[in-house]
Amino acid sequence: MGQRHSHLRLEERCRLRGTMEMGLSIRAIARRMGRHRSTIRKEKVPAGSGMAHLSRQ
Repeated sequence: MGQRHSHLRLEERCRLRGTMEMGLSIRAIARRMGRHRSTIRKEKVPAGSGMAHLSRQ
């Protein structure tokens, strides 16, 4: 069996955006959200992050 990959839900992406605006590190954000830091890092990357629509608001 391989690793199970999960994506952030919309509510988690909104929360991620707020914590990013606060200037928290990826590690601190991951800890607060109960997610692995690689998940946060993937979502934080602008290209293909799934958050592009949020950054344009």
